[in-house]
Amino acid sequence: MSNINAGYAGYARRPNPWAVHFENAPMVLALTAVLVGMYLLTAVQSFSLAAPLSNSAVAERGMLALWPMLQNYTETTRVLTASFLHLDPGHLASNTVMLLFLGPPIERFFGRWVFLAQTLVLAVAWSACVLWMDPSALTVGFSGVIFGYIGLQGYVALRQGLSLVPTLVFMALNIIFTVITPGVSLWGHIGGGIAGAVLAAAYGAQDQFRSGLPAAMRTVAPIVTLAVVSIATIMVRISSVLPAGVQ
Repeated sequence: MSNINAGYAGYARRPNPWAVHFENAPMVLALTAVLVGMYLLTAVQSFSLAAPLSNSAVAERGMLALWPMLQNYTETTRVLTASFLHLDPGHLASNTVMLLFLGPPIERFFGRWVFLAQTLVLAVAWSACVLWMDPSALTVGFSGVIFGYIGLQGYVALRQGLSLVPTLVFMALNIIFTVITPGVSLWGHIGGGIAGAVLAAAYGAQDQFRSGLPAAMRTVAPIVTLAVVSIATIMVRISSVLPAGVQ
C-alpha cells in the first residue's frame, strides 16, 4: 500500500502542463480576451456569429483600408484596430490558438509590457506593408502579428539554448498555408514576418556586440525604432496618394 500511495502522491505532484505553459503570461490571456470580445461585439452589431463584419459599425471603422485615411488622419487608428477583427469563427479560432501557443514563452522571456509593446508594433508594421503593397484590400486579422511572433520565438529559443528546428518547421507550414489558401493577406503575413525578424535580429545584434545600453533600453529601443519607421512609412504612403496641395 505504501508504494501505491507514494505513486499517487507523485502523480498528484506533477505539474499541470497547461498551467506550466500559461504561467506568468497574463498578457497573452488578456489579448485573447480582447480578440474574443471584439469578435462578440461585432457579431452582436451584425446579428451574425458567422459573418460579424457584415454590418458592424466597429468593423467599419476598424478594418485596414487606405482610402478612409486619405479623408481624415484620425482614421490611421485602423493600423492597430484591424489586427483585433476577424472574418469568421475559423479565422478567430486559428489566430487565437496561435497566440496561445506562441505567446507565453515570448511574454515570460521579455515581460508582459514589452510583449504588449511588441504586439502593437507588429500590428502597425504589417499594416504599413499592406498599405504599400496591397492598398485596395480590406484587411483584418491577428495573423500578421502571429508571423512576427515566429521571429521572436526563434530568438527566445536561441537564447534559451533550444533547437530552432520547431520554429523553422512552424514558419514553413505557415508560409505554405499563406500561399495556398485563397483570401489570405500575403502582404500582411510578409510584413509581420519581416517586422518580427527585424526585432529578433536587433536583439541578437545587441547580444553579439554587447551593447553598453541599460537592459531596459536594449529591450525597448528596437520596438521604438520599428514603431517610428512603421508610422513614418504609413504617413509617407498616405501623403503619396493625396492629390497635389491636399495635406
